[in-house]
Amino acid sequence: MGPPRHILDRVERVYAYHQASKLAFAEGAAPTWPAPPNDIDKPLFADRGKIPLPTILLDAPLGALAALESSLEALPDSFVAPPQTLKTLASWLYMADGMLGDRRQLDGRHEVRTLVSEGDRFPFEIYVAAFSIDELEPGLYHYDPRDFVLRRLRDGPDTLAQIKRGRPDLEFIKRAPAALLISTTYRRLARGLHGRGYRAGLLDAGRLAQNLVVAACGIGIQTIVRLRMTDSTMRELIGVEPRADMSQQESVQSMVVWADRSQREAIWMHVPKAPHKEEAASFPSADRAEVAPQINVGGAAVASLELTDLSLPSMRKETLAPIPRTAGLIHNAGLDEVLAIQQCCVATGVGVREIRAPLTEMTPMPAGYPTMELGQLSRNGHGAPLGNILLRPQPATGIMQRHSIGRDMLRTLSRMAFRGGSYFPLFPSGVHSALIRPFWVLHHVSGMDDGLWFYQATDDSWCLLRSGDMRFELQYLTMYHPCFSEAAAVCVMVAAVQTLMLQGGPDTYRLAHLEAGTAENRLGLAARGLELASSSTLLFYDEDVRKFLGLSHTAWEPLVMTAIGVPPAGLDKSAVTPVLAEGDWRG
Repeated sequence: MGPPRHILDRVERVYAYHQASKLAFAEGAAPTWPAPPNDIDKPLFADRGKIPLPTILLDAPLGALAALESSLEALPDSFVAPPQTLKTLASWLYMADGMLGDRRQLDGRHEVRTLVSEGDRFPFEIYVAAFSIDELEPGLYHYDPRDFVLRRLRDGPDTLAQIKRGRPDLEFIKRAPAALLISTTYRRLARGLHGRGYRAGLLDAGRLAQNLVVAACGIGIQTIVRLRMTDSTMRELIGVEPRADMSQQESVQSMVVWADRSQREAIWMHVPKAPHKEEAASFPSADRAEVAPQINVGGAAVASLELTDLSLPSMRKETLAPIPRTAGLIHNAGLDEVLAIQQCCVATGVGVREIRAPLTEMTPMPAGYPTMELGQLSRNGHGAPLGNILLRPQPATGIMQRHSIGRDMLRTLSRMAFRGGSYFPLFPSGVHSALIRPFWVLHHVSGMDDGLWFYQATDDSWCLLRSGDMRFELQYLTMYHPCFSEAAAVCVMVAAVQTLMLQGGPDTYRLAHLEAGTAENRLGLAARGLELASSSTLLFYDEDVRKFLGLSHTAWEPLVMTAIGVPPAGLDKSAVTPVLAEGDWRG
């Protein structure tokens, strides 16, 4: 028995959006690349007072590869569970999404941050739900990376109650020092991107979530990730009016929790425990093992019952008031449709809370297709220090040298990106990505044939699909982006979009893009850990890519493409100087 008609209607609308957002080559027309916003928004909450953040960062000496592969297990015990202070929070925020400066280019000013965004749009915000941070009053704060300040929006009890409302799986956050909410801000997706704005926003939200996880690991913070939040309660929490202008609209996509147990008395000890009568019946019955928080260990989701306590009921008593925002900039129409697609994905009505096998084990490869084992993998060390990577801006140029990379480098990149598990509500049966599958186009990888390959992350095996030099095809497919024909290897991440939505509900569309963003971030960090360059895009000719991969008659769709290669010789990697100095609290 399939999903009910009202769910199918939502699936069909989301799928129609995906089809309409596809790019196709126009005969006789030169490919055009959308210009990034050359304006810088005013502070989102300009009328709120600033709380300056400390500008001396904690040390993050852990190698990037070690952080991606082993997480906190790679750190000495003395580096784990840092002080729960404003300085630690500031270091986490800056490493994950800090302003490094800006570049002046012909098409305007481009922000340079510790996180790369499609087209330098940065269509997201971070909200800090602080519960037990020294020197910071409990409450909800907005993080402003441009001024490097927090602005207080709500008090602590209201914030905690609203996040937990109707979510017994989130009861554990009452013992956490803080939780970071990632929202998509639609006004910065209004310009260009050829109708792919929603897709771009989700990919960036996934990148940011993974950057927060990795940055937290670098300074010894344990994290728990949620890729599914209750949309209506989160919009109310961050103060979005139900009928707000499109320039004010935001949607919370995920949450990254500082999962170390609070080191001081938490706010939940001082709030009423009686739930509001209208909400007392809203809690679904739940088995503890089913709703246990998922702690990230080496990228894998591992159940933990230690922090779970379902005994504390909701504390919310009344509707939270909207929070006025500074007027945003809207460049063109079309955002109403973007918000409508978000609502189709996240609206209530789908009974599936977790995405498990067989949906998380699907593959585009035919059953029995021959695979090959590549032998023992030679380790590439711990990689460059994570702090150095995050605080060093990536090159502005998209040019790469036509030099080869080693086979073990490619294998390391693939393992880091696609064998790191996933995040709630995605539960693959093994330590691999749940919804995303990678194809590789190899141009110059020593020890492997040039051509099209598929990487089977479930068992770390490879399939050679077609041999040959495919630089010309990649140049065309990516709208003549130079680095995709110059790179040593190009990864194409795909997901079975239609099948996922029909069997798992419309939100699997959003979840697939978020997971693609997390995998792309891991891939880019691993490349930089190996002192390679990476460049990603979602601007490509969709149907031509499907035909190139042999997926034309399947439900599999390309979501993002990433080029990996050798950076140009003599490149000045310090062209943009970090605005904050590194420090070491452990001394």
